[in-house]
Amino acid sequence: MTSYKQGGASAGPLTRAMQIALVEAFERGDDSALVLDWLGRYPHLSDEIVTFMVALRVVDGPEPTPAPELDAAVARGMALGMQRIQALAPVPALHTALANAGVTKQQLARQVGIAATVIDKFVQGKIALATVPSRFLARVAQALHADVAQVRDWAAASYALQPALLRAKGHVPGAEPAPAQESFAAAVRACSPKSMSATERDEWLREADA
Repeated sequence: MTSYKQGGASAGPLTRAMQIALVEAFERGDDSALVLDWLGRYPHLSDEIVTFMVALRVVDGPEPTPAPELDAAVARGMALGMQRIQALAPVPALHTALANAGVTKQQLARQVGIAATVIDKFVQGKIALATVPSRFLARVAQALHADVAQVRDWAAASYALQPALLRAKGHVPGAEPAPAQESFAAAVRACSPKSMSATERDEWLREADA
């Protein structure tokens, strides 16, 4: 079995202690329970937690030759590892759709022609669906080999399955109020000027305000 306890690059903001805990749980075979707990406790790390676990499953899973790049390994391994995690923990529907299509959020942002931060918010269900332009939904649908109606359903499910929203609905002690969504235009305006061209920014704002 490949060990991640010594050396290796850090997976995003996950601390070394967290990585070790995930690997040890994976080696014991009880990692799904830990992932379920952490997705609820650390929603801001959900992408990193799932990506790290899927990378583990790709390297140690049934396929003998993992892809040379992490993005490719995660894209292929998501189909192998996501089912077990999703069976116990609510994973936003758009995360699953991207994994099934073998598309990362960064790749989706490039195909749609918008900042990756907007894609990230959309995938996490943080943008009000009613404010999203039809052209944006059409481009997402094309990238995911789906139709617009499916993308709308996935986006609605992504909001409904936010860990913070579930905790608020479940009246978990200490839970914050249900998270508010922002408009598509607000998400675009909040982007760094370096994240997309001024032309792209203006075009998306015109469509959002139409």
